[in-house]
Amino acid sequence: MQANVHYFYSFKKVQFMKKTISRPMNFLMISFIALLLSACGGGDSSSLGGDSSSDSGALTLRLTDAPVDGLLEVWVTFTDVIIHPADGSGDIVVPVDDGEGEAGMTIELTSLAGGGSVRLLGDYPLPDGHYSWMRLVIDPDNTYVICDEYECDGDGDGVADSLPLMLDCSSCDQSHLKLNRSFTIGAEGLVDFTIDFDMRKSVTLIQPNSTPYVDNQFKLRPTLRIIDTDVASAQIFGTVDEELVNPAVPDDCAVYVYEGDVYPDDICIDVNGDVCPGSGAQSLTTAEVILEGTNPDIYTYRTGYLYPGTYTVALLCEDDDPEVDDAVPFIGEATVEAVAGDNEHNFEPIP
Repeated sequence: MQANVHYFYSFKKVQFMKKTISRPMNFLMISFIALLLSACGGGDSSSLGGDSSSDSGALTLRLTDAPVDGLLEVWVTFTDVIIHPADGSGDIVVPVDDGEGEAGMTIELTSLAGGGSVRLLGDYPLPDGHYSWMRLVIDPDNTYVICDEYECDGDGDGVADSLPLMLDCSSCDQSHLKLNRSFTIGAEGLVDFTIDFDMRKSVTLIQPNSTPYVDNQFKLRPTLRIIDTDVASAQIFGTVDEELVNPAVPDDCAVYVYEGDVYPDDICIDVNGDVCPGSGAQSLTTAEVILEGTNPDIYTYRTGYLYPGTYTVALLCEDDDPEVDDAVPFIGEATVEAVAGDNEHNFEPIP
């Protein structure tokens, strides 16, 4: 994919423009100063990764996504990855580029649903040792959503009223997107992670009854899941009978996936990013239900990659507000013993 080039809305000129993302000059200057300080033995951050000696290993980071209702596209611009050594020697700041030498990578996340992924860092050399956490740095000025006509049609004329819309990410400049996952890299070893950027949990709509929607009415509160790429080798897929899908709003349907044999509950995340008190089992991920063919209508789904194990799957064909503990009617809950490779489960009407 052409991650460096995307279309964005110019609010000054009121037209679409084509732009190559570049990093802000002040951030480049800060990174340069930090590098000079580290070379002199001062400062509390560094960019000392990239050493490909025999005492170093390598880190690969990929991004994938679960879908979200009501949004055609979610564009996020990543500028850096911050890696924190456990020994306190100073953070390692790794600039992200588009693969062609241009700073920053702009990714349309919903295009990665169903097991797709894009590489954010590829075999980046790091000194062998233990690392406590990572943070993804994004550019909030180049992060936005594009609505569909169901979600943003305030006057009911079948046409979306306002697109694209800037995505509010109040915490992005402060704490960035933190990945609380420690890891160890051995000499000449390789660590390969995939970050599941679950949009259904991460994007919420503020004041949904206030239409037409405006900039920053959609809020990004990232819910990230990090998995070992080589170990997560299972996918669950199948069909959804057309009788279970409302043809007027097929985008409302999604398959929820839970770890273990559990009773499914809706997604509910409070303002602090924690599971709402009193909520039941929370989904690990979700899968979009897609219309694949007509006469008759054929609907299918496919999850992202999972670790082999026991999962509960359930179909939901209604809106699920991630900030409200809803009493939503799940359909066809079932247990799936997932092994490496494809695992089929079809949703049929209950006799």
